[in-house]
Amino acid sequence: LARRIELASSYYATRALLEVYLGNNAARRVLAGQFQRGRGELIEAAIWFSDVRGFTQLSDRTEPARVIEILDAHFDAVAGAVTDNGGEVLKFIGDAVLAIFPLGVDPRAACRQALAATKQAFAALAKLNEDLTARGEGAVKNGVGLHRGRVMYGNIGARNRLDFTVISSSVNEASRLESLCKPLSVRLALSAAFVETAAIQDQVVDLGAQALKGVRAPLQVFTLAT
Repeated sequence: LARRIELASSYYATRALLEVYLGNNAARRVLAGQFQRGRGELIEAAIWFSDVRGFTQLSDRTEPARVIEILDAHFDAVAGAVTDNGGEVLKFIGDAVLAIFPLGVDPRAACRQALAATKQAFAALAKLNEDLTARGEGAVKNGVGLHRGRVMYGNIGARNRLDFTVISSSVNEASRLESLCKPLSVRLALSAAFVETAAIQDQVVDLGAQALKGVRAPLQVFTLAT
């Protein structure tokens, strides 16, 4: 019985550790043996990309330990909102977050969950900024891009260092879409594909066709009406 308990404890400890570093879905796949390089599946997903505005200035004027504390609080707000609404955080890239909401059998619901996650994240960040302001520190500002497209979901990397993530032109477009938040003076940039799938045409403002760096065709961009 002791040996059986020891094996079970080891399994649950391994699963918990993988979930912390990879997320629930990716951890489950790795434990099931899906860890070969180049293996994955094509899925349709709502793609989330966000990052912090003015992170370079924040890093320049703030002690590194405090920068990490602020980033952790920011990631708690963003990642918590994503997972609470059925999404999966795949990567923290510096101050940026890449996440997906698999469309599954109900694409409209998945996209609306992604939209709900942005509203929850913005509310959590507003609370964080109240605390920062009370301490005499600057507010954390971020932008979010939401896109819909096909992604390759699986293991990518070197022979001895793999990353369980997504890759596709749609992921690149989501990143470029988010970068438009600053020049367009919005916190949330939505692609036409996302808006159409979510069926929220009556809730958005058309920001026009925008050129994306490295993307041939302009992308029609929207944001939520205030």
